[in-house]
Amino acid sequence: MKKIFTICITSLLILFLFQACTQEELVTVNDPLELDENSLQYQQYMEERAIELIKSYRFDQLGNTIDRIKDPVVKEKILALLTEYRTIAFNEALYIAKPTNDTLFFFPPNVEDRKEAKGITLNYTMNSMVTLNEIGVLHGFKNFPKLELLIFYNSLVTSIKDLNTLPELKRFDWRVDAYDFSQRYPDIELTPSAVNFDFSQNNKLEDLLLEYVEMGKMKYPVGKIKTGTIRDAIVNKGEDIDAIAANNLAIYGASKSTELTLKSRNIDSLTLYLDGLSSLDISGASMLKLDLSYKENLEKIKLNEGLKKLVSFRAGKLTEKPNFPKSLQELYIENYSLSDKNFSILTNLNKMTLGSEGFDGLTLPTNIEEILFTIPWPYTAKFGSGFNRDYSNLTKLKKVIINNIPINQTGLIFPANLEYLEFKDYTSGNKISGTGDYSNISNLKTFRANHTVEFEFAPKLPPYLSTLYLYRLILPTGATFDISNLTNLQFLNISMSSPNPITLILPTNLAEDAVKAGSALVGGVASLLLPKGSTIVNEPEWLSKYVQLY
Repeated sequence: MKKIFTICITSLLILFLFQACTQEELVTVNDPLELDENSLQYQQYMEERAIELIKSYRFDQLGNTIDRIKDPVVKEKILALLTEYRTIAFNEALYIAKPTNDTLFFFPPNVEDRKEAKGITLNYTMNSMVTLNEIGVLHGFKNFPKLELLIFYNSLVTSIKDLNTLPELKRFDWRVDAYDFSQRYPDIELTPSAVNFDFSQNNKLEDLLLEYVEMGKMKYPVGKIKTGTIRDAIVNKGEDIDAIAANNLAIYGASKSTELTLKSRNIDSLTLYLDGLSSLDISGASMLKLDLSYKENLEKIKLNEGLKKLVSFRAGKLTEKPNFPKSLQELYIENYSLSDKNFSILTNLNKMTLGSEGFDGLTLPTNIEEILFTIPWPYTAKFGSGFNRDYSNLTKLKKVIINNIPINQTGLIFPANLEYLEFKDYTSGNKISGTGDYSNISNLKTFRANHTVEFEFAPKLPPYLSTLYLYRLILPTGATFDISNLTNLQFLNISMSSPNPITLILPTNLAEDAVKAGSALVGGVASLLLPKGSTIVNEPEWLSKYVQLY
């Protein structure tokens, strides 16, 4: 009963107090707060706010702040301050002109003397302290006349003015980290943008790096830059590339056209990796090197006379044989499946990588000095057909590497002047069958077998050999590997990978320095790694510290 009485008294007291309030004393959350702009406090606030914004160069946030200042003396003082700081900003800072006509000023970090500054980095990544990053046109580089280096990370600006006022500019980087960009600007889709950069007056520019750009609006120096790299690019037409004069130019991205014709006379070396491209014509250009970055999409390609190097070319989709120019000195072509394998016209060719689906009908130029043979996956014997032949007519041949090809060595003949012969097998399954007799190659200095090469019979080697390196070698059980005739060895390393014990016959004059050199190559561990049960003939007393049985 006492509790009920207390609640009633409290309720009556609250009701009495509410009724005692006047209408003016009741303020609800929906009532607007009336401010007296003529009050001293309000005017002081407007003055302080204007000064703070001006001195922080945030003129864009002033709005009508100055107009709301009533005192003409104060207003005149504020306007004078604004003029002073705007003059400083235009002459000492960078600024972004936004599409909304706002102008945002800022001072680049880590620049103490703008007149002597050599480099500016504007880093808008997640961990950066630089926060002013807006869509718009960037101005103000005229205030930093000695700049040699400009680097941007994840910038939102669409154009840069005043680059023509940087006569000393040597390097320009426009970098974009896709993951970091998506985390910091989740509402902005990252796509190659048509940024407007004019480098036409930057005659000392040497290195140019651009990422996520559409190339159509660019202007470049008349003279050649040393290195140009453009990644995640959109190429609209051949003229986008022709506009660049460069010693070395690399472009990665996509082509809007399936066919691209280049006519540049000012690009020495070009690397291309473009999605969507099926036909490339550089016959009107004057390039010295073309690197196709292992991109397997070209059905047709026309090359220019004077081209010296064609590399990283995956030709699996070619519908016709290219017009390889006689000027070629180096050719790297993989997945070649066309029946026409006559390369004899390339009389200047001295280095070649040939990856082919079979070698039947292969004709090589007699001047060739170095060649790597390989076949495409799945590395079957079918793709190795026609390889086993007599190459002794290639009298200038110095180096041969045979990669992933299951061949029969019997009847495989190389010229006597061959100096380097290597077998590689990254498949761990192909066998080199037949008898390999290389003992008559009088100039052979190096014989290597790399990555699990399995020989049906141990190869016979010439006595003039100075380097023998066999890594993860596989020989049949009970095989005898006789290298006793190798009396000129300066390097020896034999590492078996099969459990099959063998008999290894060493030369009687084997020098410890040769074995030590083989051990040093593998970090000082054993230079002879053999299966348990193996026998070493002519083993010197000191050899045991270089031998390990497994």
